Amino acid sequence: MSLTDYKEKLQNAVDLVNKNELDQGRKVLQELIDELHENQTNEEKDILATALDIRSLIRAYGRDFEGSMKDLDESIALRKFLFSEKFSKNQEDIARLLTHKGINLGQIGKLDEALSQIKEAINLYEECYKDGSLSNTGLYTHALNQLAITQKNMNNFESSFEAFNKAIDILEKEVKVDNSLNLDLAVTYMNRGINNVETSKTQDSIDDFRKSIDIVIDSLKERPELVGLYSRLVYYSILSMARSGLILPDKLEKFKTESEYVFNTYGMTEEAEFWMTKIGELFAPPQSS
Repeated sequence: MSLTDYKEKLQNAVDLVNKNELDQGRKVLQELIDELHENQTNEEKDILATALDIRSLIRAYGRDFEGSMKDLDESIALRKFLFSEKFSKNQEDIARLLTHKGINLGQIGKLDEALSQIKEAINLYEECYKDGSLSNTGLYTHALNQLAITQKNMNNFESSFEAFNKAIDILEKEVKVDNSLNLDLAVTYMNRGINNVETSKTQDSIDDFRKSIDIVIDSLKERPELVGLYSRLVYYSILSMARSGLILPDKLEKFKTESEYVFNTYGMTEEAEFWMTKIGELFAPPQSS
């Protein structure tokens, strides 16, 4: 097959995955990977690394984390080789793959190994950020979020907050020139807010959730599907107040008025219904035993 044929086959697999036809996409990827293992110019290695990357995501989605990491290891090795050959301009792709591997390791409870992989990814992102070659700040701050979440899961909240704060500092700076990072900032505020809930910092959590909610509401006109994220943020805000024993009527009334506007304007999704049900459960009377 020619290089063009390989690229077309890869695009076919991507299209199938985007249409959620995962079984067919996996089949096309398997054929492509088998063919590329036979012939490997640098251009073919590049396509193979991408194919393995995509298959790793499909495997992780199916909770085959070991299979996913096997693909990631091979893809990482190929990306490192291509970088050493100066085929790739920077190590951003390697960092992204290391982050994914760290997430997989976290899913199977190997937190120390997860932490190591994510830290390695962040070191590479920082090199790219400092030398101006970073093309996607969102991926860098995503890795910082994953670092913070992993540290939280290891009960190291101090380091977790440091990572979230660093991500927020970067995003607050970069969003001024690239407003596509707004949602990355909203998610990071939310994640830090959850940390604040778990460490009983009620007002800090409410402040973080409010910042996130404001960004999401501003984004709903172009992306109405974000009503699910909005509902999740409202849930966490009320949960924080409930855990502190500080249910403020004026804040609840604001959430009620605001959510009625949001749902009447942008509709209700399955995800939004889930979180609104969770909110209802917060106020349900305790069941007698």
